[in-house]
Amino acid sequence: MACFEQSLAALKHLPKSHAAQEQAIDLRFDLRNALMTLGEFRQMLDYLREAEALAKALDDQPRLGRVSAYMCRYFREMGDYDGAVASGQREQSRAELSTAIAMYRAMAMTFWLPQAEVALAQVV
Repeated sequence: MACFEQSLAALKHLPKSHAAQEQAIDLRFDLRNALMTLGEFRQMLDYLREAEALAKALDDQPRLGRVSAYMCRYFREMGDYDGAVASGQREQSRAELSTAIAMYRAMAMTFWLPQAEVALAQVV
């Protein structure tokens, strides 16, 4: 626990960069895992909320999805089933959006890549 917290403190002294912010989120996820094992649920929730705020600032959908999934489990463990459902639905919405974006990209590539290849063949 102390090593994770020291790492978080050290990150505060680094220049604010995208990579440093991602690492700060991931450290909070690691702390969440340790705190879950120790049964320190209140502190775990605090770190998850911090991770959520950082992930929102980065618009990091995969990490926001992990936060939602972890919070869903937290609320379920605490007997807050409404909170668990709300967190789970946020994760499900993100997953559906990610799937839709991936499908759009795949369709766009299916359409545009062959056209680019034909155009390239005509030039060469």
